[in-house]
Amino acid sequence: MPWVIFDADNTLWAVEPLYDEARRALCSRLANHGVDPQEAERFQRTRDAALFGQYGYDRTRFPRSFHDTVSHFVGTSDRALLDQAARLGRSVFVRPPRPFQGVDVTLATLRRAGFELGVITAGDPVVQRERLDEFPLINQFARENIAIVERKNEETLRAYCQERQVDIPQSWMVGDSIRSDVIPAHALGLNTVYVEHPNWHAVERENQILPPGVLRVRSIAAVPDIVLEMVAAE
Repeated sequence: MPWVIFDADNTLWAVEPLYDEARRALCSRLANHGVDPQEAERFQRTRDAALFGQYGYDRTRFPRSFHDTVSHFVGTSDRALLDQAARLGRSVFVRPPRPFQGVDVTLATLRRAGFELGVITAGDPVVQRERLDEFPLINQFARENIAIVERKNEETLRAYCQERQVDIPQSWMVGDSIRSDVIPAHALGLNTVYVEHPNWHAVERENQILPPGVLRVRSIAAVPDIVLEMVAAE
């Protein structure tokens, strides 16, 4: 049976707006202390990307970047501001993300067409489990087809497919990250769809080259048509 395997964050649902809102709120508070908001945002983004090498997707990374931003511009004497920054940084993990428009139709259409549906998502296990549990369309996926991994790469994708006996040449990977979704899936031999949803550009897209033959769409709502068209052409 052919599969369509989805990434979760910024593929099935939008988390980038949660990060943007928290970032704007931090910069607004720093502006009250005389800090230029644009400079604060540039520093936070740069610091967050630098911390990725140490923390990966662990939920301590983003709040740490907020703490470091406050420390850089204001110092560490204002405990109230540091506490506010920490709460803002953690807020992205407790607010439920919103599914992208068209996800419901996409999943239903692919199931009707005979595809087995799967999810493989990278990140903090507690955060990802909560997001999956809150996803209103989670019942479209068999529980055994859902996997949470620390980092997504060719090795973890291969293990996912082997454990579930996925027919790789006949199956598909759909994701928003060139680094974490597209390149590993393409290298493994999965048919691959790159969805250009907003995501963490500095880590997931910057300096990454889209492999040849990868299909590109601007919305997850376009995935069924492009997959079914390719299947029919075979």
